[in-house]
Amino acid sequence: MILRAVLLALFSIGPLGAQGPEWIDVPGLDSEYESDRFMSDIPWDWRESFWASPSGVQMTGGSMNIRHLYLQQDIKLRVPLVENRFWFRYRYQKFDTLERNRSDSLWEFEYRPWRDWFVSFLGEPRYHKAEANMGARVRWGRAENRSVDAAILFPNFDTNYAFHNTSVNEGYQEFYDDFPKDVRLTAVWSGHGTSVRAQARKMTLWRKQHRDLTTPFVEYRETGGETDLSVEMRCRGERFGVTLEGEYWDELRSVWFSQTAFGQGRRRDQVRRLVRPAAEWYWDHTGTARIGFFTVRRRESLVYSDPAVASRFERQNETLPFVQVIKKFGRVIEAEMAYVHDRQRTTREYGAETFSKREENRLKLACGFQFTPSTSLRLVTGWELDKRDFGRFAYFDGGTVQFQAVFGGVQ
Repeated sequence: MILRAVLLALFSIGPLGAQGPEWIDVPGLDSEYESDRFMSDIPWDWRESFWASPSGVQMTGGSMNIRHLYLQQDIKLRVPLVENRFWFRYRYQKFDTLERNRSDSLWEFEYRPWRDWFVSFLGEPRYHKAEANMGARVRWGRAENRSVDAAILFPNFDTNYAFHNTSVNEGYQEFYDDFPKDVRLTAVWSGHGTSVRAQARKMTLWRKQHRDLTTPFVEYRETGGETDLSVEMRCRGERFGVTLEGEYWDELRSVWFSQTAFGQGRRRDQVRRLVRPAAEWYWDHTGTARIGFFTVRRRESLVYSDPAVASRFERQNETLPFVQVIKKFGRVIEAEMAYVHDRQRTTREYGAETFSKREENRLKLACGFQFTPSTSLRLVTGWELDKRDFGRFAYFDGGTVQFQAVFGGVQ
């Protein structure tokens, strides 16, 4: 809780005197951001095992820069209440990066009415009832890694329905002009040397009014929307294989204050695109070599209503080729070494347009321990190979800890 409070305080610094909703706002991502995220990459064997299990824990915490951690947590639980007919599920997902954070804590009651079809009622209870989420899900497929599901959530359900769109909550009033809908689609298929997982999430455009009922009085209109798409695919043969990962994410947020309110109106648009193909070679059952690259395209604009506050626009293009070698030693220990080269091209406009180029070289050293077939731990270190910043060629530049445990099979 203390760490979360510190991170929110660091992330949410806006223009001086601004009031209203808190945003993550880091002017210009760290130059080593993509290399740092590569250090926290989840191994493919872990992913496939986690997809196939109805219950499990997958956690990653890694150094992102001198102040921030990359955090990814995924906890899922499936418990039968009526044998082969009715289940309770719980899913907690947390994802914190420099440009965004997201947290879900969903409770779900799942019923199988016919063959391989499942229907669920799900929701996310909150201390403030007006912020609770409710929804439903339909899923096809008994096996976790051979299924397709579609879900819809209604965020802040009480704000619009229980209080007839006039929620009053401890000194302020909120209501939606356009109610948000959180639509999610997931498809997973593993078998015969091929594993594919595709996800899509769409938060429809919403508009919300906020009015304080106590002094100091603040009134503002907030708008938001989000699209998140991702795909992970791996095809394995006897000696060779290929992998492909892709991601598209965009988010719109804006807040405009009434003329009597004290604060700064602002609008932010963010877009991120990632593509990562790679080829694998298996020289025996204990060793894998990978070679590939990934391209990342980011775009951000932040515009203020007050002309005295400088708006900013930024575009960053990165290409990162990498080579990776993974070797197992016995049944417990696995070692990994990888090299990644990052070429960055950044255009910024803060009143005047500037263009910059930068290159980074990073060595990744990791050691994994598979204590049981279902429990694994990894320790990862990053080593900077650039003399430019500190005057020496190689130096330690952050560490990562990863843990996974999976439980059960098809239920």
